[in-house]
Amino acid sequence: MKRFVKFFRYGQGGFTLIELLIVIAILGIMAVIVVPNVTGFMTAGTLNAANTEVANVQTAGTAYYAEHSGTWPPNGTGADGTGGDIAPYLTGTLRAKYTWNSTTGAITGELITGGWTGIKWDATKQQWVRS
Repeated sequence: MKRFVKFFRYGQGGFTLIELLIVIAILGIMAVIVVPNVTGFMTAGTLNAANTEVANVQTAGTAYYAEHSGTWPPNGTGADGTGGDIAPYLTGTLRAKYTWNSTTGAITGELITGGWTGIKWDATKQQWVRS
C-alpha cells in the first residue's frame, strides 16, 4: 500500500501561491457579477408577487362591488391581512395590508410584518414599486 501511495505522489508538486491567488481572484470577480444579479431577480419576483396580490384584491373588491349593489367594501377592509370583507373573494392570506376608499374604490397598501422587503407602496400608481 505504501508503495502504491508513493507511486502517485512521486514527482508531483502542489499549486503555487500565484496559481491559488489567480483562482481566488477569478472566483471573487464571478461573485461580484453574480450576487447583484441574483438580488435583482429576487426583488423583481417579490415585486411581481406583490402586484399580483394587488390585482387579486382589486378583483375581489370589484366582485364585492358587483354583489353589494354598487357599494365598495368599507374602509379598512383587509387591514389584518386576511382580506376582511372581501375574504370570500380571495384565495390565500394577504401579505400586506390594503385599505379601501369606499367612495372611489382606490386602494392603499402597507407591508405586514414579515411581508415583502425591498418594495414600497406608490399611491399614485396604486402598485408596489422598488424602494
